[in-house]
Amino acid sequence: MIMALFALSGASGVHSRPGASDPTDALTALLATAARTANANEAALLRLKTETAVVEGSKDPSAGFVSRDSVNMVVHELRSPVTVIRGYLAMLRDGTLGEFPAPAAAVLDTLINQAQRLASLVDEIPTLRGIDEQAVDVHVRSLACSDLLGRAQARSAGRAALAGASVKCDSRGDLTVLADARWADRILDNLVINALAHGGGMPHVALTAESVGGDVVIRVQDDGPGVPETLRDAVFERNVRGTSESPGSGLGLFISRGLARRMGGELSLEASAPSNGATFSLRLPCAETFTPALHA
Repeated sequence: MIMALFALSGASGVHSRPGASDPTDALTALLATAARTANANEAALLRLKTETAVVEGSKDPSAGFVSRDSVNMVVHELRSPVTVIRGYLAMLRDGTLGEFPAPAAAVLDTLINQAQRLASLVDEIPTLRGIDEQAVDVHVRSLACSDLLGRAQARSAGRAALAGASVKCDSRGDLTVLADARWADRILDNLVINALAHGGGMPHVALTAESVGGDVVIRVQDDGPGVPETLRDAVFERNVRGTSESPGSGLGLFISRGLARRMGGELSLEASAPSNGATFSLRLPCAETFTPALHA
């Protein structure tokens, strides 16, 4: 795995392994790679944006195929350098490249989290295209809500610790849903990330699940300022963010609702108030009471 990463790094402009005895050299090489990656990402995304604008303004029905090719190319160009960065960060963290100074550990953790976020954004590009074309592959099966919520809580632990936040989950009874595990995880991750980002200084996030009619409703609630009233009707639209300074691409909720609907469910903003934060609800068919005619 490590040798593969070095081979990739050579392709991305890092031609030699940093000295194992000097992690500062390793970090310098990593930052140089990150700078090249940022430039490459900006150029690739600019090409994609330009191509998309051309396609949207075209009356040629075949133009969409050009756009799909461009998306595939951009995703391919972005994944390799992101993999290199994550690989070097992992080696810095586990000591492969030498002992890392303790005071810099928090900075390294932040870099690791941001590299993961960048990788997730790259992965969202083909998902977004699939939603636009109603071509997202969905493989539903019976899933235990306690497992879904528990995994979401575990995945958010690092981010929550950095924010001084808490994420708790409570699934009532042995509830099961019909869903694609991949996409259900993606939706919950997006909702928890939003809650941690917009839930105030040190937010408390609660994940709950309960049976409602023939469905199961999973709620993600924070205790922050809530969604601004001017955005409540548009929060699930493409490229909508809380503020211009908000982190993220503005695609998370748009993608999440599209995935929920592809699984026969729905995602909505259930409540939002300055004193009680925001509550998003993911409604999915209950595996035990599912009736195809009711979800057609």
